[in-house]
Amino acid sequence: GWRPRRTVVLCSWSGEEYGLLGSTAYAELEARGALEHATAYVNVDVAVGGNATLEAAGTQSLDGL
Repeated sequence: GWRPRRTVVLCSWSGEEYGLLGSTAYAELEARGALEHATAYVNVDVAVGGNATLEAAGTQSLDGL
């Protein structure tokens, strides 16, 4: 079967309003090695709300991915 060229990790954080508790704990305990080899990070904050259209932004350095 098909496999991506890179490992894809999907995470969902909690505790953002209380000091980034979920993402901080992950970065400190689970992702030490993974963060050193990360190619990209996609943050989806406030994924659903209102009547807005989809907005996306990136940098040219990610074009080759």
